[in-house]
Amino acid sequence: MVRGQGIVGGSAEFYDGAMVILLLVPAILSFLLLGVHFLHHGDQTPFGMTLLLMGMCFVTPLLLLIRRRPILWGLQFLLVLASIEWLWSAWQGMQEYAAQQRPVTRYLVIMTGVAGFNMISALLLALPKVKKCYPRDEVSGPELAAVDKNEGSSSA
Repeated sequence: MVRGQGIVGGSAEFYDGAMVILLLVPAILSFLLLGVHFLHHGDQTPFGMTLLLMGMCFVTPLLLLIRRRPILWGLQFLLVLASIEWLWSAWQGMQEYAAQQRPVTRYLVIMTGVAGFNMISALLLALPKVKKCYPRDEVSGPELAAVDKNEGSSSA
């Protein structure tokens, strides 16, 4: 059997594309879950701010449709910030549970698990297979001059 062809005889490009989509799903789920988190904790912030944060979380995964590397970096940064938000919420919730003398173990396991899921989502966006689908921006400025200079010297 040729590499990249399965039982149904698909192409390697199809399987690579499907794999990239599967690698993006955790990031999408992380942003949607963060939006629900902001909606759940909306009573602690002004209503307009809650709607803004929630809307941003629901729209942010659409940026994955723009296939540029800086977009990928920005989403990784936001996922790390989301992980910090989950840990901060875990800390606050732990204090509330302790004040009410409720057990905190299950709560902490869930919240740190979600924070870890966000970090893993950010790391998945850094895999070479994903980066391959998100090229760097076109060469410009001093880098373009260096490329032109090298091309000119090789043709002479």
